[in-house]
Amino acid sequence: MPSLLEQLLHDLLQRYRSLLRDLVAVPSSLPRGVLAYRDQFQRRVEQSTNVIEDLLQDSDLAQPTFARNIFQIYKRLAEFAQVADDGPSSLSAGFQSETCS
Repeated sequence: MPSLLEQLLHDLLQRYRSLLRDLVAVPSSLPRGVLAYRDQFQRRVEQSTNVIEDLLQDSDLAQPTFARNIFQIYKRLAEFAQVADDGPSSLSAGFQSETCS
């Protein structure tokens, strides 16, 4: 049975993958400044996704002595996911709805 920390990381990985899909779906017809902003966040989301995948593959994930450190990493990644969700994803959704109108 997976640990709580492993389950949290799996959930966070799904959240990051959803963010990445949203960022990739931003139309290329938006202003360059918006696209540059999106690209910067997309790179950070991809890097964070890789970190989570590496953590899930790490055999130390099951070691109680590392749980505190891994949980701290999880918290920082979850905070960034919230920032990305509130920022670029919602911004791109606003631009998409304006271009569709």
